[in-house]
Amino acid sequence: PGTWDREFPGAFGSYDLWLANYAATPRLPKGWEKWTFWQYTQTEKISGIDGNVDRSRFNGSATDLSGERCYN
Repeated sequence: PGTWDREFPGAFGSYDLWLANYAATPRLPKGWEKWTFWQYTQTEKISGIDGNVDRSRFNGSATDLSGERCYN
């Protein structure tokens, strides 16, 4: 959010936001009121995968996730 706020303050808030922010709760860049995807870690361990993986959350329902709005 810090870099985004400096470079593009509030310019793209009407778009869905996929945010990488490794905190207990995400801090949104200026212009956004909510996040669509939040990558909350890049160091998750999953059985069967060597090394770290990203983990993200979706801010919506299963129906929202399967709908076209996530792909436009």
